[in-house]
Amino acid sequence: MLQVRIHNGLDYTPEPYQCFDFICGTSTGGLVAVLIGRLGKTLDECEGLFRKLGSDIFESSSLLKSSRLVLKGSRHTGESLAEAIRAQAGHDLMYDKDCPSTGHVPVAVVAVSKTTTNDYLFRTYGVRANTEACPIIDACRATSAATTFFPSIMINGVEYVDGAFGKNNPSGAALSELESSEWIAPMQDALQKPSLASNFVPGVLRAIEAAKSCMKIATDCHQVHLEVASRFTKVGANDLYYRFDVDRGLESVALDESDKVALQHVSAVTKAYLRERSNEIENCARMIVPISRAQRLQVTVCSGLPEKSPYFYGRDEELARMEDGLEPSKPGRKAVLLCGIGGSGKTQLVLQYIEQHKTDYNAIIWINASTKESAARSLEEASIIIATQWPADLPLSSNGGSNTLSHVRSRLQHTRHREWLLVLDSLDDPEHHFSEYIPSCNFGSVIVTSTAFRSCFGFRPEKTIEVEGLDTASALSLLNTTSKQAGASEEDETAAKAIIKELSGIPLALEQAGGLISNGEFTFSQFLTSYKTNYKSLMSIRPEKAMWAYEKSRVIITVIDMAIKSLGPDIKYVSLLTMIAIVGPGSLMSDEMKGLHNVLQDHGFLRLALRRLASFSLVRIKEENGQLKSLFLHRIICQWVLETEMIRWKQDCIVFVSYNLAAQICEALEVLPLAGTPKRTLTEGPIIDRKYLAPFKSTLSLIDIYVPDITLNPNFSMMQCLYATVVHHAAWIYTFEGDPEKGRAYFEIAIEMQNSKSFLTGDEEKTRSVSLLHLTGLGQAS
Repeated sequence: MLQVRIHNGLDYTPEPYQCFDFICGTSTGGLVAVLIGRLGKTLDECEGLFRKLGSDIFESSSLLKSSRLVLKGSRHTGESLAEAIRAQAGHDLMYDKDCPSTGHVPVAVVAVSKTTTNDYLFRTYGVRANTEACPIIDACRATSAATTFFPSIMINGVEYVDGAFGKNNPSGAALSELESSEWIAPMQDALQKPSLASNFVPGVLRAIEAAKSCMKIATDCHQVHLEVASRFTKVGANDLYYRFDVDRGLESVALDESDKVALQHVSAVTKAYLRERSNEIENCARMIVPISRAQRLQVTVCSGLPEKSPYFYGRDEELARMEDGLEPSKPGRKAVLLCGIGGSGKTQLVLQYIEQHKTDYNAIIWINASTKESAARSLEEASIIIATQWPADLPLSSNGGSNTLSHVRSRLQHTRHREWLLVLDSLDDPEHHFSEYIPSCNFGSVIVTSTAFRSCFGFRPEKTIEVEGLDTASALSLLNTTSKQAGASEEDETAAKAIIKELSGIPLALEQAGGLISNGEFTFSQFLTSYKTNYKSLMSIRPEKAMWAYEKSRVIITVIDMAIKSLGPDIKYVSLLTMIAIVGPGSLMSDEMKGLHNVLQDHGFLRLALRRLASFSLVRIKEENGQLKSLFLHRIICQWVLETEMIRWKQDCIVFVSYNLAAQICEALEVLPLAGTPKRTLTEGPIIDRKYLAPFKSTLSLIDIYVPDITLNPNFSMMQCLYATVVHHAAWIYTFEGDPEKGRAYFEIAIEMQNSKSFLTGDEEKTRSVSLLHLTGLGQAS
């Protein structure tokens, strides 16, 4: 492994699981295969175990061993070996449905039927391994049941001994396995096949056939080697097969010798052998490229990173702690929790970390966990990219589930590309269980951002970092930059420092304060005075309790309120901000803004209005060649807009946005409103057919929260036709999305509305047609 490190220019020494796709072993080699592959031990850990446990396993006096050999046919009981294995493996089975994630690499160990002398592989993968349910302890005892040393073992009615009879060199068995139907994926190419033999002379066969047994094992090992080498030579790949076997110098060391002198002798002979074969070892090492480097994915942002702020200052200490907690060289899962109030810069801190360390990761999966709908949308995008851009990899678990969450989790859990980063951003709702998003494996890195520790109960990060306000110097740089007042007067600088103190150095509040000043709404001193007045005024309002959890939250909300009021008397700006908030927090891409175009019916105004909102840091936009590519709305701004009566017709606005999103889904599904069933299910279409689903479902939740039933009653509301279309599409969508209970509920609402007085006074033939359609849908959902 050291040579692999040297020839690949690595800054770490790789472990076997990073270099090999399959590990197969016999006897001691079988034990090593299980330790490295199934149990995930490092080479150093394996060496330590063998040195520590050798004397425990091969216990008892020479007289007792000789007596057992004569009476029982073996020198040792095997119980000490079983205890040593149990201490590492417990009562786990060889088979593990999550083998690639919990055991690093697929493993097979070789044993032989004592009756038929046929070899048998105990595997950690495949249908057969699942069916036979062999404990790790039994498989290890079978492969290490060297005749005269350990007794044979009965497994599922068959008596097994180790592979000394014909399979002491498992190379041939390994190649045959890769070509068989038992293997988890078809073998494409044998990129490299190093064969590292464990070839200790096994002692005697009931003290009578010792010499014959030793000669046969040595001959068999060499014969298998020649056969395997021949297979590679025939296809012109003789430089891809290597066998390393300490073939002399260990004749005097018995299998059960484990004292210090014996181990020193083994070590000295092995080192001498490696020096003699240094050229071959070097050639072999050149052929082995660790998977983490050889097949490293380009950074893939599966669900779309939020737009990074152009203003990032300070945070050196927080970044250093993140780097320490997510250090790639550390073994196992890495995890970091960033906690702080909304607007404190948690998301931007993660984006800055990613910008600095993106080459450390194969893939980056970003989940906007602020709402269940936004998380579903992120998972949808991640699932699409995984399906289309992820390179060849380990097979996915057949029982992993078919939804997008299961697909993303399963891919991260069963992958060779283990240097991935999963970000769960804005996980603030305690009822939104984070654990369902995190794969059950001992690799990869996870970052969670949240406003409350209680939302992440049970999450055990390497580092928990409280993200608070910026230091004074960084905060002053941010305020001066966003206000475009660099080099201001001494009076302004004094007022700026007072603003920083009042705003507790919170980045979002400082950005918006800078926006207000740069737009000419205030000078530094005027802002300070107006802020204090607005703060006192807002304290008399009691919106959603969660928004007032901390006093610093009130600081941000005050500045948001000032920024919104500064948009001017034109209601269109606030209406647009409200519509964006209704769609939900997070990012909107250019093609997803189509609904806003349709609502406003003024593309020129939309572009100018978004730029004005961005100038106050109410949204963050990205433009390329004068064209809008994306916009981002912070969750706390979204929440404040929805919790307050910024516009009198907020309820109608929610229904109107929902209707327009339904129209987009309708267009993608080739369905006319209230005129027919979908021609194809949602799951069969490309991503464009699904991009409006999460925002649409979010509007349905908002209707339940903010729109009173009386408003939607056909006998009282002018929004009845719009809502009827929303209900119609919601019924079909949930039915096709695999949630028939919700689909049935919406069909029942649609039928109730269709039978109301106002609908019955319309086109009688159309009413009958729609009623029949709803009844058909209700039957399908049921």
